Amino acid sequence: MFLCFCKSAQSPSDFKVRAFYLDCRTQVMTVSAIKNFASDLSTKGINTLLIEYEATFPFQKHATLCNHLAFSRDEVKDIIKHCTSLGIDVIPLQNCFGHSEYILRHDRYAHLREDRKEVSQVCPLKIEEAKKVFREIFREVAELHPSPYFHIGADENLSVGKLRTMFQSRISRAFLLTT
Repeated sequence: MFLCFCKSAQSPSDFKVRAFYLDCRTQVMTVSAIKNFASDLSTKGINTLLIEYEATFPFQKHATLCNHLAFSRDEVKDIIKHCTSLGIDVIPLQNCFGHSEYILRHDRYAHLREDRKEVSQVCPLKIEEAKKVFREIFREVAELHPSPYFHIGADENLSVGKLRTMFQSRISRAFLLTT
């Protein structure tokens, strides 16, 4: 983790939002460590903390997604309460479409994959099924975060179209066989 301030800015207060991204996907900090870190960030002028939880979020309806390091709901509330007391807005980051490994690796969600071998991406042809799941996930995350902001990531969809291409080629072959 590191902080970078632009030299062209006169002071950190030149920016309305001064944020730090905390990745809880790969290196999970304890609640007390996050609170201490937030206290330190606040002394450096940071007023926003963007947290990406993935499997460390305490999902209830989709509890399958939680790993053994998942925070409890009370712990998330405690982190947010502490940050709020420091003037730091906590914005949750929730990926969808791409970066969905922690969801799509589970059998319960395998039907949403773009490619059965690739578990990082939701199939765009299954949008209605995917919307239902992600609305529920977004709702759970938003309920614990009073911020007016919610970061929805939808980047790195590197295999988009693999299934659609296969689907279209099957339709083309079927059309040729019937004409």
